[in-house]
Amino acid sequence: MSNRRRWKAYYPTLHEIAALRVLTRKPDAYARELAHGNRGKVPIDQIYMILKRLRERGAVEVLRARRIPPAGGRPQKLYRITRYGRRCVKAIQILEARS
Repeated sequence: MSNRRRWKAYYPTLHEIAALRVLTRKPDAYARELAHGNRGKVPIDQIYMILKRLRERGAVEVLRARRIPPAGGRPQKLYRITRYGRRCVKAIQILEARS
């Protein structure tokens, strides 16, 4: 199933739209940066689930961390918006302009 079909049958939540908008301004970001970049619009405890759904739909891709993880911790994931994700944000902006 293509990404377009999955997104077509799926309506993004306001939190997912907010996360995508932050990624259009800052192409590579960590989850915590995404939560704080929305001025509290995306709760920090929900950001990982939101990013997982966006990744499943092909709007976001995961890159490995460049930072050294804290002692004993796992490397943090770096998230990047895909070309498809940018097109989704543009479509949302067009719909908002019409209403």
